Amino acid sequence: MFDVMTLSGVVSEMVLKYLPKQLIRYLYPTTRIAKEIKINLRGNNPIQLTRYDIPQISLWFEITNLSLVDLVLDRMLIKIQINNQPILYGAMLRRQEIPKRSETSVYFNELLTSLQLLHLHNLCNQNKMIETMHADVEAYFEFNSEIIKIDGGNIYAQNVKCEL
Repeated sequence: MFDVMTLSGVVSEMVLKYLPKQLIRYLYPTTRIAKEIKINLRGNNPIQLTRYDIPQISLWFEITNLSLVDLVLDRMLIKIQINNQPILYGAMLRRQEIPKRSETSVYFNELLTSLQLLHLHNLCNQNKMIETMHADVEAYFEFNSEIIKIDGGNIYAQNVKCEL
């Protein structure tokens, strides 16, 4: 037997597909869409600090779109901090499709200055780990020529490897 919620979601999705944009905005407002988007760090090794030829930090985010509509990630603003001290401010300006009812990986990479590298190296413990790193994220999505702002909040990773 069909689950009523699943059936209503499928019917709603089919109806939204053929409605004019103005009516979709009324029936499915951006405030509702905003509540159906989740931003987290990837579960396995989400932050990497590396020092090959050029020192850099890499972050992998998981964006979950539970809404009934396709979105476009327009940009992300990221602030990384350790012990409440900002380490890096960055922006990802690459647009990326986020399909409806899906989970999408988003990659962010930024080069580190020599001062940032020194500071991060000093924060590494004896096991070449940083205990906790926080990332404050603001993401902007586009839907029907409107921008939806999502405050990803304070997400964090523990035991980040320092390969510096």
